[in-house]
Amino acid sequence: MKLPDHGANPHKLFEQAGVEQPHSIVDFSENVHPFGPPAFVEQAWPDLLEQIRRYPDPDGEPFRSAAAAYHELETHCVAAGNGAAEIFTWLSRAIAANGWY
Repeated sequence: MKLPDHGANPHKLFEQAGVEQPHSIVDFSENVHPFGPPAFVEQAWPDLLEQIRRYPDPDGEPFRSAAAAYHELETHCVAAGNGAAEIFTWLSRAIAANGWY
């Protein structure tokens, strides 16, 4: 079983282990402010609070599935990265590893 390679993803850990996730989890693996986002963020984007209180999904979900559906692609055909530099790094490694040059 390949475990998540970053903390702050307990839902993935429980999912991969085949164990039901407890109702409440205190996750000390993430490096976020314990009091949450500042008040001005809460006022400007109240509907997004749940999503910005934790690290994003390491697999880029639900973005990858939504982008794949929008462009009529399989999800495995969509890559999501942390900026262009990360995606260029992945691309160059794939090219080098597969001799595509």
